[in-house]
Amino acid sequence: LKDVGHLVDICRWVLSSAVLTCASPSVVADHRIRNPNLTPKLGRGYSESTSEVVSTCLEFTAKSEATYNYDYSMLETTSNGSTTGSASGHFEGSAGWGFAKVHIGAKMKEASEKNEYKHFITTRMASERYYSSVEDQTAFLTKDASDLIKRGDIVGFFQSCGSGYIRSIRRTAEVVAVFEFTSDSEHSVAELAASVNLKLWGYGSVKGAFDHTSSRTSESSSTTITIKAFGLGLSEDGASTLVARNLEDYDAAIKFAFKSMQNDEVGMIRGIEVVNWANNLQFQTAINFDRLPRINYNASDRTFAASNTLVEAIEVKAITMINAEFLTLLESRYRAGMKNLMKLNACVGELVLMNFRQEWQQRFLVDHTRMDFSPGRDEDRVTVSQLIEVLSKDMLKLKFQEMTHFVQSFYAPCATHLQRTSNAGRMTQYWFSESLAPFCPAECLQPATVVKLGDDGNAVDPLECEFPKDLLTASPMTAMKETVPEVLKGFSVETIVDKYCMPELSPEMPPQP
Repeated sequence: LKDVGHLVDICRWVLSSAVLTCASPSVVADHRIRNPNLTPKLGRGYSESTSEVVSTCLEFTAKSEATYNYDYSMLETTSNGSTTGSASGHFEGSAGWGFAKVHIGAKMKEASEKNEYKHFITTRMASERYYSSVEDQTAFLTKDASDLIKRGDIVGFFQSCGSGYIRSIRRTAEVVAVFEFTSDSEHSVAELAASVNLKLWGYGSVKGAFDHTSSRTSESSSTTITIKAFGLGLSEDGASTLVARNLEDYDAAIKFAFKSMQNDEVGMIRGIEVVNWANNLQFQTAINFDRLPRINYNASDRTFAASNTLVEAIEVKAITMINAEFLTLLESRYRAGMKNLMKLNACVGELVLMNFRQEWQQRFLVDHTRMDFSPGRDEDRVTVSQLIEVLSKDMLKLKFQEMTHFVQSFYAPCATHLQRTSNAGRMTQYWFSESLAPFCPAECLQPATVVKLGDDGNAVDPLECEFPKDLLTASPMTAMKETVPEVLKGFSVETIVDKYCMPELSPEMPPQP
């Protein structure tokens, strides 16, 4: 038994060391952080398990100076569709490539229909800023975050601040301009493009200005400049700068864009550096990880008491950070459930009112998850009368009951037991330990799961969660209704709410019978 106990101690030490090693700074540089609806900011909390940006819990008075990458490149497209220039690779990996490709393709098709000749010059100016990060020696926890730790509410801290914070942000900005030359002569359009090409190449240093003194090669020749900007900050002074009618306007647009790109606070976010709170000196000082007695839960009399077993400081730290990730998942699941419930409540009320108008009952509804301008088929669309069969008052009542069971049987007991087995915020029990596992089953965190109920209508003991037998309806009262449209079958109620709530009538009319 002594050897077994020694082996357990070794395993705990290995787990603790692994967790703290993984707590080193990590980088998030994909779709999780590039969502333009998010507002990442230095010092804001971040949860890697849920990809959520939460409250600002770290303030600072200084940050390191940013490093910049700069690129100015050109690509020429002739009237026969061929491209010249060494910067094609730069363009294809840029934010403006899609715009330029579609724009040029559409104009080339238009020219062939009108027997015209077109020539294009595409310019791209881009910058990338990185290494601007929080100076740790000037950083400190916000008063509210510090107060949560002082009163031992570590659960509240992780719910509000996530499992880590954003220390640095990598941003990019880009301006793409398409010069479109049109003429009834292939020679004229090529000559016109060549005259502008020389002036454009001289601007890569962002120091010179254009001298627009040349006349058009032909009376029937024309030049159009289209500018697209990504990740720029538009002030009042630059509100009209990106509208270019001639080379002088383009000159002003590029100068304004270059100045805007030097602002550390603007730009498209391409990646962030996330530092776990376990690696933050201010957090460690505030919480004071130390050797502590393990606090156990006694199921027989439902009490919490400190045991004779001591938990080393390194494991206390590891337990706290492992539980932090679990707590952020728990809080995210709760917030998502409440958001969907409130949205469903408002949506059902709106649908009932819309259904009163007979001329609206067969109108299509907008799918809010469908990309703009993407084609849709009539058989994939949903009408007001079809949606109200699924998002009904009965469904609202069912979802309210499910949320009530989730909060009363899982969310509240799990968070409470995690809090009660901690000492001034320093946790002594893993969420998956034998003592807490009955209150914190991991399967209850999976989306669309519900608390399993017994014959008496209460949660089973020990607690279990399950996927409903019918993901669409999750209820015997509406399961397998023939009136449910085929296009909605196979979706969860939460997905249907995301797609069609709040209900908005589509301008497209349904086919007449």
